[in-house]
Amino acid sequence: MPSHDSLSPSHRAVLAAVCETLIPRIERADDPTGFFALSAAEARTIDRVEELIGLIEDPDARARLDLLLGMLGTPAANLVLSGRFGAFDRLSPDDRL
Repeated sequence: MPSHDSLSPSHRAVLAAVCETLIPRIERADDPTGFFALSAAEARTIDRVEELIGLIEDPDARARLDLLLGMLGTPAANLVLSGRFGAFDRLSPDDRL
């Protein structure tokens, strides 16, 4: 049976920053429906991803994901991964790239 445990607030904040980084708002003149103008937050991507995470049945896979989100939330891990000292969710959008 899938676990429907929600993410901790800190892990959710990191996941939201990841979603916003991967799916940014893009202003385009040739976007009549406004599809590209929607950010991940506006498209409720974080809610959808969190629902999918809740369906992960393997406790080890869920633990690895929790570990990854926790690490991205630490300044030291981001310093090693990106050369920028700060929690991923607290970095500016430009610094997350």
